[in-house]
Amino acid sequence: MMQDGFHIRSNVSELSVGGDGRTVTGLLAPYNEIARVDDGFGPYWETFDPGCFERPMRGKPQYLRLQLEHNGHWVGRGDVWRDGPDGLAADLRLDNTEAGREAAFKIRDGQTPGLSLAFIPGTSPTVKHGDGRQVVHRKRIKALHHVALCMTPAYAGAQVEAVRSAPEHVGPPERLAYWQQWTERIRRA
Repeated sequence: MMQDGFHIRSNVSELSVGGDGRTVTGLLAPYNEIARVDDGFGPYWETFDPGCFERPMRGKPQYLRLQLEHNGHWVGRGDVWRDGPDGLAADLRLDNTEAGREAAFKIRDGQTPGLSLAFIPGTSPTVKHGDGRQVVHRKRIKALHHVALCMTPAYAGAQVEAVRSAPEHVGPPERLAYWQQWTERIRRA
């Protein structure tokens, strides 16, 4: 699928939520897996080649936004990104907001079992495979736009590995505690 000039690819798996359930870990784009996709101009076969995400990984992907569906709420952001032998994986952090809690609920409820990646493609030659399929090989991705929690997969082999909780703080974070103490001292003065 294509939206606003970005190519969209979705991946599915079963998710579970534990603790505060705000960290989503998963594989966004598997390498060497062929999938049938459609960007609005008719279906075709596609695969991501190892190393195709080298350029976007040089930037600051941890600031990439996480959305609930591609046209939905902004519910978090990328946290840790790994371009490994299996493909592009990430730890995504859900916001502690109503939208973030809604996203966590939809994951637990099975409404959004997949992750989807919006990207701008670069070099992508078409290669005829032994089985006769013409397959577009994504050799270079120019940029990543966002990640979305979604319900419709494109790549069955890419999957969310886990939804886990962050360490829970005892009391407010250090900076907030400082300002709370400072405010209390000022009020007493």
